[in-house]
Amino acid sequence: MISFVKSSVSMLLFAFSAFTYAESPPPINGTEINHQYNVNVESYNPNTLTTTSCQGTLVSPSWVLTGLKCIKNANLSETHVVSIHDHESLAIHQVKKAYKFKKKKFALLQLDQPITTSSAITLLREPLLPRHGRFAAEVVQGLGYSTAFSIKGKNKKTARHNTRPVEFEKNFKGGAWVLKTHNLGDVQIGLTHNRYQAIQTASIAKKIDRIISQNSGETVNWIDRQTLLDTLACEADGTCIEPPTVVNPECPEGVMD
Repeated sequence: MISFVKSSVSMLLFAFSAFTYAESPPPINGTEINHQYNVNVESYNPNTLTTTSCQGTLVSPSWVLTGLKCIKNANLSETHVVSIHDHESLAIHQVKKAYKFKKKKFALLQLDQPITTSSAITLLREPLLPRHGRFAAEVVQGLGYSTAFSIKGKNKKTARHNTRPVEFEKNFKGGAWVLKTHNLGDVQIGLTHNRYQAIQTASIAKKIDRIISQNSGETVNWIDRQTLLDTLACEADGTCIEPPTVVNPECPEGVMD
């Protein structure tokens, strides 16, 4: 499955690198799309004639969060984001601008056109600390693939989660670390920094909010830490109150929809 995603993205970039969107995106065959917010970030360096392939997450329609290493020394005109076009194809998007956070090891990419076919992920606003216990996290490594880990919060906002003994392939940098919930959906708490570590995204929450609101007017779906912890706790013991189901009332006889 991973090989399929890699080859699909490579073929896309080779065939459509001159276009912002693929007019007729190639189909996705045999891949179950589990992470609609996941994107691939491909950067070509004309000086070294090499392409860096990474993961990223859609945090609002026009913005992608990824790792700083994914666009290091890259020419933005040669940087593309590959997203889910629909359930059967992929699409390519041009990067308009990149905001780099060198100390935090993150990059925020602004696209020239919003992605309307995939939903953005919810981000955790405050970091998870040691006193909050351990969590079952999933590391997104592709459009239909993830790996489960047991992690513990760290004292520093920029602290790395150690992934050993598992090592990730290089092109999995920037992949989302998520906590899966029923009521809140997937909540991103960090991203893969290198083959052995991940960083919590809460360390740049205020900067993400400010940059996106000032440059596009879009908003990010944030969740506060206590709401996430309460949701995880009540889902674990079965005491959560299910959100009400909205049912469309039937039209009276003789009245059309």
